[in-house]
Amino acid sequence: MHSKQAFPDSSPLKMEPNEMTLRQTAELLASEINIKSLLCLYSTSDLNKITSMLLKRKLELQLFFKSDFSSELIDVLRSLVPIYNLPNELANQKSEILSTTHCEEFLESIRLYLLGVKKLPRNRSKLLEELHFIILYLDVNVNEIPPSSIHYNRFWSVLKVFHETLLDRGFQSDNLVLWISELMQLIEKKSLYINRKDLCWRECSAYPHPVDIFESKDLIPNKTLGAYKDFVEYLNIHFKLYKEDFESNLREGLLHYKAKLRGASFKENLELHVYNRVRVESIEVDKSAKNGFFHKVTIVVGNKEEPNDINKFFMNGSLLLFSEYSQFSTFILAILVDVLELPEEQRKWSKALKVSVIGDPSWLKVGHCYTMIEPKTFFEPYHQVLKVLQVMDSQSFPMMKYIVHADVSPCMPGYINVNTEYSIDGKTIKLFGKDKWPRDLLNLNFQQIEALQTSLTHEFVLIQGPPGTGKTYLAQNIINILIQNKHFSTPILLISSKNDSVDRILEPLAMSGRKVVRLGGQSKSAILKKCTVSNLIKRVGGREMIESINNLKDTIKKKIDTNEKINEELNSFNREQKLFLEFREREDAHQLLSAGVEVIGGTTAGCARLRCMLDNMQPEVTIVEDANEVLEPHVVASLSKGCKHVILLGDHKQLQPNVASKDGSEKYNLDVSLFERMGRCGMKCSVLREQRRMRPEIASLLSPVIYPNMLNHPRVNDLPNVKGMKKNVFFINHDISEEKAAKSNPAIKNIEIHMIDSYSGQENRIILLSLVRSQSSAIGFLSSNNRIAVALSRAECGLYIIGNMKTLMNGSQLWSSINEVLQQQNGIGKSIELKCQNHQTITSVNKAEDFKNGGCNVPCKSKLECGHLCKLTCHPLADGHKNYKCKNICSRLCPRKIHRCKKKCSEQCGPCRELSERQLPCGHHLRIPCFENDFDYVCVYPTEVMCLCFGQLTVPCSEADSCFYTRVEV
Repeated sequence: MHSKQAFPDSSPLKMEPNEMTLRQTAELLASEINIKSLLCLYSTSDLNKITSMLLKRKLELQLFFKSDFSSELIDVLRSLVPIYNLPNELANQKSEILSTTHCEEFLESIRLYLLGVKKLPRNRSKLLEELHFIILYLDVNVNEIPPSSIHYNRFWSVLKVFHETLLDRGFQSDNLVLWISELMQLIEKKSLYINRKDLCWRECSAYPHPVDIFESKDLIPNKTLGAYKDFVEYLNIHFKLYKEDFESNLREGLLHYKAKLRGASFKENLELHVYNRVRVESIEVDKSAKNGFFHKVTIVVGNKEEPNDINKFFMNGSLLLFSEYSQFSTFILAILVDVLELPEEQRKWSKALKVSVIGDPSWLKVGHCYTMIEPKTFFEPYHQVLKVLQVMDSQSFPMMKYIVHADVSPCMPGYINVNTEYSIDGKTIKLFGKDKWPRDLLNLNFQQIEALQTSLTHEFVLIQGPPGTGKTYLAQNIINILIQNKHFSTPILLISSKNDSVDRILEPLAMSGRKVVRLGGQSKSAILKKCTVSNLIKRVGGREMIESINNLKDTIKKKIDTNEKINEELNSFNREQKLFLEFREREDAHQLLSAGVEVIGGTTAGCARLRCMLDNMQPEVTIVEDANEVLEPHVVASLSKGCKHVILLGDHKQLQPNVASKDGSEKYNLDVSLFERMGRCGMKCSVLREQRRMRPEIASLLSPVIYPNMLNHPRVNDLPNVKGMKKNVFFINHDISEEKAAKSNPAIKNIEIHMIDSYSGQENRIILLSLVRSQSSAIGFLSSNNRIAVALSRAECGLYIIGNMKTLMNGSQLWSSINEVLQQQNGIGKSIELKCQNHQTITSVNKAEDFKNGGCNVPCKSKLECGHLCKLTCHPLADGHKNYKCKNICSRLCPRKIHRCKKKCSEQCGPCRELSERQLPCGHHLRIPCFENDFDYVCVYPTEVMCLCFGQLTVPCSEADSCFYTRVEV
């Protein structure tokens, strides 16, 4: 197994010059650029300023690298190492400085040095150290230089000599040879795709590729205003932007990883999980015809004596990268199929995976060990959407008028005409009649009826639904109306980026008897889990295709085992498998249509995965819920070629689509949804204004800036006050630093905890909002108006915010407006006031210990069911006093109403055991326990009897009437 590091010592390199101050280094660079001044890069902590100094003298730097270095070459290469390890945010500066070294003279110096190494005897360890600096230089530049035939030829020439030198000096089995071989393969591939930046989206791979993964991209941003030239330009831009959104983080993570191998001291890699001891155990044929081959790989972390936690984030569909030599200049791609079960004692220190190689399965060698990388960004949605975009053409691209050409002039849906009438809520309405629509439809308000009218009469519709305005309720009514007045023959398609958004609309429809299909298996609804494709169809046919696929798999497996080439068979297998999958999705579509399915719902990634099935069903109406959160490529990939009507429901003032990379939002506008883009282009948007969720005090936090026209429905004026609190809305203003607050967090029980982004679309009676930013220079996501809108609009009755208002106002003008509203409501302060429901006492609290007994110290004295008064200090109990144990002496009488119970009130009285004088049926008077029945009690009073055998005897009364005795009268 290859080690993670290329050389025995890859720790940060130690340099000869003593540590110098930045001022001294600057003075040295200002006088001249030479070996000594470049070596000073190692002895300063502020590489950013040194980099800036070098770039200001780029011309001199170019002349310097054209010099004749002779014996000083290694020192020059040594001086460049800090440049290789510059952070990713300085990638452009790094490229600029390295470009000055690509001149023919400098690369010739390296080549001549290597030729000299071939001829002259050298100390092996000293030689390895020098070669180390050469290969570091070659690795960084070969991976990251932009396409250039001239540069490729120069580097190829050096790599070829390097490879020959290593073989001549006896390094055949060394990792260094593998590293050089990888770089040579990479140069060859890069040369084949020299014009890769000009490739159209159809010619690009949907997967990351070693050829360009390390190269920085300069792509055309999403056009947020105006039209695209044609669908070719549109798809070219969106395909490449969406692919780059995934690859950007992967690139950053790989560069981070490689820099750490070079000895850079970075924090934890935020983009990748790296596993160094990964062994391929076997390659097997998957029994399912929809799959091909899988490898079983095992990962070892720690050992039995010292177990380590193995990453728990393996997700089926994740992308995996394998490198037999850990530099990842070239790599093998695979998809995680499943996590296999291991014996319990092995689970803490090892993991077994089932993976499927992308391409030739023989590339991943059985018995070999690899370094494996798992990107933290989940690949499956990217893969499915990119596959669909790649095969789209002008014939399969619906709604091009709006999406591509930004023509926002309204047209009616293609399945109706100007004379079409609909029956709505028992009324016949002519869709395009001159009369105004009734204002009492389906319990909808004025704005909802306007939005309903637009959604039924326009083929491309935007409906903005601010929080609590009934957007979901409106969507359900639109679907029901379209089904009741069906002028089209295919099911309605409902999509969103989140499973719970789909379920919120789909579940009530299923409960009302609508025939619905839920795509995918991620629904949490027990009702919708019964409505999946697999539960509604019965797959038949295709046996001959399955048999042919299985035969091909068996042939390929045998050839892999005997190291034979499988190119022809693999191509046949891929072709046959594609035909089989298309056949099966056609059959599924036919069965669902025959069953009369009315609504299909799923996530956009799920719809992209089943695009062939949807194309065969051709839904004419597509409704996008929470459209403001859906990436535009996801929407386009979900629209079938038969789509004639699109309704986007969302709110661009709430969350935007989630992009993985920083550049995706800041540089390329990928986080601008189709919903928002169409609005920017001037499309009419129906806005819902009347909210029914938040009490007015909460809504007023949003209305000044975010929703100035928001109205309150009368019902929100009658929402109950929050028990135990004087104010229903309050901001607890503190000045504790983030670090100190993090250390003092107590455990919280019986409370749901969510991140803001994950709670979008949900609501609760009471929300506690914790804003962690305090005494920091920036407030991060809290400066986003979209996230603020979501955070402040989830509560119905009570909203309590904890944060540092001064810090927040410094980071966002919106927080200043919110602060003004809170001040007007007397809803902000360092302490919050609690109000006792029982005694009306007010208690001010500002730290955890102040909350003891809910803040009220008055005796409770509530009357209990037993009649006694509660003796506790005032206390909040959700169940009243049902579980309270009264400690007073019981005052209840026994059933005979003679004795009082002597136990505690909360205890069961049980049978009364007090003795009482009683006359029994036999006539005797005895003191017996109170609970005993007179007729059941066994009398033990001594009684004289005559026995035939023994004469006169004394026996218990209960035995005196035996046939052996005769009572003696006294």
